[in-house]
Amino acid sequence: MEHFDITCNAYSGENEHPIIPDNITVIGQSCFAWNLSIERIDIPEGVTTIEKNAFTGCSNLEVVHFPSTLTHIGEEAFLGCWKLHEIDVPEGVTTIDEHAFLRCRSLSSISLPHTLTEIQRGCFQNCAGLEHLVLPDGLTHIHDEAFQGCVNLETIEFPDSLEMIENDAFSRCISLTSITLPPYLGWLGQRAFLGCSELRNVSIPNSLMSLEEGAFKECYRLAPVTLPDSLEFIDESALEENARQTDQNPPSDECSAQQP
Repeated sequence: MEHFDITCNAYSGENEHPIIPDNITVIGQSCFAWNLSIERIDIPEGVTTIEKNAFTGCSNLEVVHFPSTLTHIGEEAFLGCWKLHEIDVPEGVTTIDEHAFLRCRSLSSISLPHTLTEIQRGCFQNCAGLEHLVLPDGLTHIHDEAFQGCVNLETIEFPDSLEMIENDAFSRCISLTSITLPPYLGWLGQRAFLGCSELRNVSIPNSLMSLEEGAFKECYRLAPVTLPDSLEFIDESALEENARQTDQNPPSDECSAQQP
């Protein structure tokens, strides 16, 4: 029997809690974008895809419930949903595209599924409300700027499955104090933790072969780092402007998050 997707393409109503029909399988591109009336969305069972910009700019949206059938959240789908405070992404979701939750500044709780293997570029960039982050087992790759500018992020729990952290992934996370990188991490990108000015302790695994440009630059309070024997290359700026290693005093002005 053939299956046909039924797409919700546009909504222009003023309901605070619009009801999406049960036969919908795709929330279409820009379907609810820039609607300032919506405060809550319950996406019905059967929906598999939320397309690009579906809820972009819904700045009064506070609550979203995802269905268990969901597999894909598109690029910038919830960009600028300033009041969204919690997301629970169901098991079965394999793809969350670039900048999906960019500038969701009230987002304080994120639950991600074990079926998610990559976090794409800028996915949670500038989510200022996020304080604690537990990443799921099965995650292998964190892309550029994924959590850049999460200025209140204090703790991160990395899964053992993680192999790659790309450029600027956690740069300007100025509230981070301690991190333990996972045991099989093979790549830590340029400026990965640049400007994490409260970072004091870092544990680097024996799996890592290089420290790239600016990896821990401007981490002014970072204690001396024990470098593993596996390292074959250390860029001269990897630990630059580290107060305790250079016997310099931390600057009085804290770094602020960069806007993309």
